[in-house]
Amino acid sequence: MVLISIVLDIITVLNYVLQYQIGKHFDFIFYVGIGIQAVIAITLLLFAITYKGQKNLNIPLAKNDVPTLRYSVIMASFIINIPLIFLYVLNLMGNPIVFGG
Repeated sequence: MVLISIVLDIITVLNYVLQYQIGKHFDFIFYVGIGIQAVIAITLLLFAITYKGQKNLNIPLAKNDVPTLRYSVIMASFIINIPLIFLYVLNLMGNPIVFGG
């Protein structure tokens, strides 16, 4: 799951680059891009919910549980991709924050 989430992050970066380069000429690419971003975010949400590996490390000196690196990669990927959907929606509504004006 961790490797797949890293691959999904690479796909989202390529999705952004595609929209940034081609979106000036073809408006429909923004709708395709938000669809891809939504599917990837939902997939990462499912990865975060159904993760079967160890989620926390038991360190005696730590007051709170420390998340494992694998679970942290999945959660960071999910947390970064969710606001991007909101920014893409703002772009479609006429506020070009992500792709510049």
